[in-house]
Amino acid sequence: SADMRPGRPGAYRRCSLAERGDLTRQYLPHPRQPRCGATKKRKAEMRVERASAADWTRRQLAKRPAGQCIVIYHSIVRQYFPPAESQAFEDAIVAAGQAATRERPVAWLRAEQTAYSQPFELRLTVWPTGEDRLLAHAHPHGAIVKWLA
Repeated sequence: SADMRPGRPGAYRRCSLAERGDLTRQYLPHPRQPRCGATKKRKAEMRVERASAADWTRRQLAKRPAGQCIVIYHSIVRQYFPPAESQAFEDAIVAAGQAATRERPVAWLRAEQTAYSQPFELRLTVWPTGEDRLLAHAHPHGAIVKWLA
């Protein structure tokens, strides 16, 4: 088994769920993280699109099907966006949330640092209710997690 302690080669390549099951994921990878995602069964369906985070997210949210909850998840990515792109990304998610219905709900799960020298927050917002919950404070690599909810 690989040594997964921080600082070891491959320690942060965590794709096991997608590699084990019949899952398809679309995500915005960290620029220095190796790409991992769909299973071999679904490899032909993988498509790389060149777009800003806000534009890509807006397009994906616009075509969400009825009868399913779409979950937008990101972890420690917004600090790499220029301020205008970060705000446009958030605006796209909030706009989709505000347009959500019981038949087309939206959930936004994120792990981000809200202010320099503050702990990283794991936060969940669900729509159409708009309920927002702080779930945990955490070390950016998960070494320490203080669950609040």
